[in-house]
Amino acid sequence: MKNNQTIAFTLIETLAVVTAVGLLAAALLVPMIKQLDGIAATKETESLNLLAKAYKNYICSSKVVPSYTGWATNVANRLGVSVATVTNNFRGLRRVFLIDPALELGGVRATSLPYSWSLSNSVSFTTPPVSPRFMLISSISSQLPSGLVSGIGATNGANAFNNIWSTPEGQVPSGWSWSGNGEDLKVVRFDLTDLFVQIILNNRDSNTVANALPRFQMDDNFFVKVPVPFGGRKTYFIKGTELKLLNVLDVLEYSEVLTTSRSFTFEYGSWQGEAFVANAVSQTSPLDLQKIMNSFMNAPANTNAKFGASQLAVSNALVAFLGEYVTWRDAGYPGQFQGQGNPPKSLEDAQTALADVTNNLLTPP
Repeated sequence: MKNNQTIAFTLIETLAVVTAVGLLAAALLVPMIKQLDGIAATKETESLNLLAKAYKNYICSSKVVPSYTGWATNVANRLGVSVATVTNNFRGLRRVFLIDPALELGGVRATSLPYSWSLSNSVSFTTPPVSPRFMLISSISSQLPSGLVSGIGATNGANAFNNIWSTPEGQVPSGWSWSGNGEDLKVVRFDLTDLFVQIILNNRDSNTVANALPRFQMDDNFFVKVPVPFGGRKTYFIKGTELKLLNVLDVLEYSEVLTTSRSFTFEYGSWQGEAFVANAVSQTSPLDLQKIMNSFMNAPANTNAKFGASQLAVSNALVAFLGEYVTWRDAGYPGQFQGQGNPPKSLEDAQTALADVTNNLLTPP
């Protein structure tokens, strides 16, 4: 009887230990899963950014903007991986590639992609790209909505391109019927604006005649004459294109692989470079400013900064300064234009504080 009681007590102890271990495992399981999902989310975001970069690099090297049916193959070849690795993430969930339906490249709409860049196309390409926006969308938890497929984005509805583009990070686009949550949804937005440069060519040499004109060439395309008088041939090209300028004797005077917008004038029998004063491909937008701020905030901290200055401190000082400026503007800029002195002291103080914390962050002790 004593032995049986001992055995029974031992079993009870064993059950208690097993129960305690189970409770401990359950307590640790949730944060462990969250940690793994966090790692997966970071990995997928990095992968999508890599795919977007490869897509843009392909355009620069080939001078071709692929369609949604060819993007994955071109990116896969660029990275040296399988197409399945591009179209699906490491959890086997499909990725979606969307093109802005408002896209227009030299008169060519999104529905006409792929677009092969050549001099004959670009000669008439006198307007900057319109809405050259793209998105890569993925999930780390469950399949994306069945109605969301790669291609030219919808113009309205839950899966509309603009609806997804404008949805803040960490949120599910409005109208979606989806089992996942915002933290599991990964969207990388990118555009091709920074891939284009504008070239302006002028012929101001009145001594040139129709059968003896300066010429230019882009990459290995045919040569094009620049007549006189000519008010400036404005064209847009993809970065990495080689520009060649020849004089009236067909002597090559200048060659450059384009990385920025340029302007050239032919005068007194020779080509001369000019300061570029034409409009850029696009004006700075709130998205551009946000990209700059994101890069600033994500930069490594300066361990030698004075008085503990940080990117966050600079950001807060900037917000404070802008707030004071808006208040002054809304009041009609009192004191500035009526000969009454300087702007408000609160604005000057905010500007000084911004300058001080910026200098403390950049200047080592």
